[in-house]
Amino acid sequence: MARFTAQFLERVRLANPVEAVIGEHVQLRKSGKTMKGLCPFHNEKTPSFHVTPDKGFFHCFGCDKGGNVFQFVMEFDGVSFAEAVDLLAQRAGIPLETEGAADAIELATQRRESKQRLCAVCQAAQQFFETQLHTGDEGRAALDYLQKRGVNEAALRALRLGYAPDTWDALLKAVRAQGFHDHELLTAGLVVRSDDGTSLYDRFRARIMFPIWDLQGNVIAFGGRSIGPGEPKYLNSPETPIYTKSKILYPINLTKRAIQQKGLAILCEGYMDALMLAQHRFTYVVASCGTALTDEQAHLLKRFAGKVVVAYDGDAAGQEATQRSISVLVEQGMDVFIASLQGGEDPDSFLRAHGADALRALLDAAQPFFPFLLQRLAARIDVRTPHGQRALCDEVFPLLARFGSDMIRDGYLDELARFLGVQRERLAREFGEYRRGVVPRERARPAVAPARAAKPTPVELQLLALILREPLALAHARTQLDAQFIQHPEARTLIEAAYELQGQEQWRGVEAFLSSCSDEQAVLVTEALSRVPDAGDLWRDALDDCIKILHNTMYEKNIADLMKQLDTIDPKDDNLRIALGRQIQQYQQQVQTKNKRLVFESTS
Repeated sequence: MARFTAQFLERVRLANPVEAVIGEHVQLRKSGKTMKGLCPFHNEKTPSFHVTPDKGFFHCFGCDKGGNVFQFVMEFDGVSFAEAVDLLAQRAGIPLETEGAADAIELATQRRESKQRLCAVCQAAQQFFETQLHTGDEGRAALDYLQKRGVNEAALRALRLGYAPDTWDALLKAVRAQGFHDHELLTAGLVVRSDDGTSLYDRFRARIMFPIWDLQGNVIAFGGRSIGPGEPKYLNSPETPIYTKSKILYPINLTKRAIQQKGLAILCEGYMDALMLAQHRFTYVVASCGTALTDEQAHLLKRFAGKVVVAYDGDAAGQEATQRSISVLVEQGMDVFIASLQGGEDPDSFLRAHGADALRALLDAAQPFFPFLLQRLAARIDVRTPHGQRALCDEVFPLLARFGSDMIRDGYLDELARFLGVQRERLAREFGEYRRGVVPRERARPAVAPARAAKPTPVELQLLALILREPLALAHARTQLDAQFIQHPEARTLIEAAYELQGQEQWRGVEAFLSSCSDEQAVLVTEALSRVPDAGDLWRDALDDCIKILHNTMYEKNIADLMKQLDTIDPKDDNLRIALGRQIQQYQQQVQTKNKRLVFESTS
């Protein structure tokens, strides 16, 4: 994993103002010292998304997401911190720098440049294919075929469909003319070397071309569909340095925002399914493109939604793929539903035969995965006998063991007991024996969102805002308030980290501080800075009030705890009573006159 120097991160951050980066995706309007817009992470009609340019952070009051420019790119593009840094460095034209030897840095730079060239040659191929679809007799025939399949012009343009002409070297000649080298075309999987090794020829011929993108919108591969009798029906790019089939969902770069805002994804099998669903305004769709759903694909999908409706083909192969996908999605902690397509129908054919309203009704009626799974298993296992019931349990127990939540697991055990018509207690014993008899595997995250943790008190929130805004306030608080007086664990961790940086003379401001925060911590920081008004020159008075209240709150809690202890001890134990009484008296002497009202109330 790349380790970036602090100086490099600072250069990248300063070269990418948060308002400029966010402004490329969100229409922002000036509102006092901040800028407002509609949140890109959830649906809303009234702007609750705020950007504070002078502090370098964003915060949404609707969904509580927040952070600096790195965290925005991570959340918006669904990438890791290292990938976000790389993207922003490229945006600013800053050469990549990591900690380590110079040759390692040079190698990382060469790899990035090589991948950029491969993306560029794929982009050139996409433009060539798209041009071919809209010119010449072959292109018109392919266009007629798509129009007969119900594909409209808007979908063609949005998904950049193209056509590979039925010649051996049309693409090869076109991209060579743009300055790309043969080895780049070979590495990108666009051409194939002849058996005798003397020549190259186009991999895709006489096929409708579907470009495949990565999360950032770079063309990295293609899927080609034959429109004639040729086989195979679909031909995909081979795996390359920029394309790993098991890690890509089509076309998630275009649909991820709709998925994120909907909190739901439709998972289908093929390119045409995804295209037709998107064309009919089911834009929260992805396709696994013929491959069995992988852990990497499910993990990618989980970045953007916690719920998925599986809408694979209705034939036997599609239903088998649906059943296999369940465990993969459950492993990622997703809430899984199944849309039951009948016979040989797929989303594409269903839409053409029945229309969008019928499909919407089908999706709305999607059943939870567990009844679907039980019905599938019971179709081949006779559950009327104890042996059959045990056989079905053997199929189901491994799946249930993956849930990390007792409540979720117990709920499915209840449902399984009802389905089999057996006693719940007996089934639970069997499941307990199964769990004790297998090696526990790493538990999946719960399939429901965990309860939101308690928030800091208004005083803790105000303290956090004061010390993060004003370096002098941070220095003053570090000498006057021990972090143990902060009750909220995450707020205490943040304040301890700020104290440490200030003590080492490494405090560089809140925007840099955010780069070291987790997602949860970044939200807490931006919430404090967004909700608590700036105290200005009165920061010292406000800070002293916060310190006083936090001290007194802790002392009063200690007094209450000791009073409870005093009520429970043996009345004859005079020594202990006297000792507790002295402790209570000491805390009472420390309690100062409380100022019950904060100088600056936090805003809602």
